[in-house]
Amino acid sequence: MGEYSSKLKRQVALLTVFAHREAIKSFNVIRKNVPNITLRTLERDIKELNEAGFMDVKYYKTDRIWHGEVYIPDKAPEMSLKRRKDFDNLVHFEYILFTMKSLEFDEVDNALYKLHQYQEMYEWWEEDDKYGPEPKYDKADLNEDISADKAYFRIFPNATKADFEKDVRFLCDIGYPIEYSEELNVYYTNYPEQLIA
Repeated sequence: MGEYSSKLKRQVALLTVFAHREAIKSFNVIRKNVPNITLRTLERDIKELNEAGFMDVKYYKTDRIWHGEVYIPDKAPEMSLKRRKDFDNLVHFEYILFTMKSLEFDEVDNALYKLHQYQEMYEWWEEDDKYGPEPKYDKADLNEDISADKAYFRIFPNATKADFEKDVRFLCDIGYPIEYSEELNVYYTNYPEQLIA
């Protein structure tokens, strides 16, 4: 996957790993998805994320795997001012990550297919001297309000376009390519459906 130079990127990547409910999360699987993480760092990150209320993950010694739930809180958990700074940032990026999961490539691909099909039929209709009924555009059921940029500015109403672009770069750096469809005027992502195993 991408670059994990910062603690923040690493912990967001870990949240994503543990969000995969069906996956078996051994140390080898985690390390393949979050490169260069050590066992000690993993244990410390899990402890911090558990204490902050983002997940409840435990180590099962007999199976040598980690398992648990990831939570998406409505607001930052209560904690000391000393520790809040890192976790305010983490709440911010966790919201972005899971909001962008809402508008996935499959939905956009389906909408583009319907649009192109309509455009092709319309061209044939025009070439045929508009014989027969005019083709109708059966627009895909695509909720453009959940385009990543619109969702982002609903969550962060005081953010700027530069903030959005910075956070998009952050997510791209850790392996979540966010793309823009000019035809549909939406931002979308390919949220990883499977872990590298």
